[in-house]
Amino acid sequence: MSRLNRFFTKHRIAIVGFVLAVVLLGFFLVKFVLDMLFWNDPAHRRVDPAEWMTPGFIAHSWHVDGRDLAAAIGITEKPEGRPTLEDIAEMRGVPVAQVIAEVQAFLAENAR
Repeated sequence: MSRLNRFFTKHRIAIVGFVLAVVLLGFFLVKFVLDMLFWNDPAHRRVDPAEWMTPGFIAHSWHVDGRDLAAAIGITEKPEGRPTLEDIAEMRGVPVAQVIAEVQAFLAENAR
């Protein structure tokens, strides 16, 4: 048996762990690069609020605190999932246009 075969046989768990670590590293590296490319595109900064957007997306796009934005549009508790502005309007029983207007007013006061 060659030295390489003995090495793989003797250290199988360590090799599998190393390969898994490299795969995870590759996954997160690709995710990081894609996120960086997405948010560095000027088309994704300061996007006008729309009903399909989540408060987190708007906060990230406008560089404001997401918790403050959520409070400004009437979210007092952390909702389940990622509700869109349309979902929030439905939960509050108000038109989507009103929630979007509240978001725009918040952004006008707090955007950097």
